[in-house]
Amino acid sequence: MRNGVLSPKKGPWTPEESQRLVTLVRLMGPQDWVSIASFMSSRNAKQCRERYHQNLDPSLRHDPISEDEARAIMDLYGRYGTAWARIAEHLPGRSDNAIKNYVNGLVNK
Repeated sequence: MRNGVLSPKKGPWTPEESQRLVTLVRLMGPQDWVSIASFMSSRNAKQCRERYHQNLDPSLRHDPISEDEARAIMDLYGRYGTAWARIAEHLPGRSDNAIKNYVNGLVNK
């Protein structure tokens, strides 16, 4: 048993799971992930926390990265390397994972 789930589900989240998670975070706040996961029948605390902070947090932006943001990302990447969370602190609304994916997309072209 890990974080209250015997065998956490792997793979994509269903729309129903995502909506349930958003509702739980609205009710309980985005802090106590073990408690939140206890209401999710097949996801553990880590999965819930990552899903919310990387995809569902309403403060996140999902539009394409602008040219100004791209310049800032590359400047910060040169300064901080792969410290994605540190870079994300300078770009409100962008998750560390979105920034990592953007940089890796450029590097792997």
